[in-house]
Amino acid sequence: MPVLACWLVLLLPSKLLFADRTVPPTAKALFGAWVGYEDGGLYFYRLVLGTNGTGSCVVLFNDETADSYRVDDWRMANGKLSLKLSPKSKNAEDIAMVVTYVDALKIELVVKGVTNTWERKVSLYNEREFLNRANKTAKRNIASPSKR
Repeated sequence: MPVLACWLVLLLPSKLLFADRTVPPTAKALFGAWVGYEDGGLYFYRLVLGTNGTGSCVVLFNDETADSYRVDDWRMANGKLSLKLSPKSKNAEDIAMVVTYVDALKIELVVKGVTNTWERKVSLYNEREFLNRANKTAKRNIASPSKR
């Protein structure tokens, strides 16, 4: 019995350490549109990841102008999402997107100016999942409105 207790003491911390690790999403889980704001809330992003490893990105600025980008290449490899973009709009600045976290519902990234030195943290959410959840909530609220 003491040997079993020793093994449990040794194995339990490793189980606790690995319990919070999320399984990275597959590329198929990432297809589609991702939407969200940078941390300051001034710029809105819509990133579309196509099934062929390409896509598009639009950045809407607070003055209601927009820059468009081509996603020349995106891929999931070794649990990491990489993105390569090039400007599509005439005056769009070259940017780089560095993904810091990804799962099937959320992409966190840092957008950096290539020519000018700046960076912004951006959180994007799976548009399809967001709309599905919003529709379910709206249907529930219509079916049984709460008394306020």
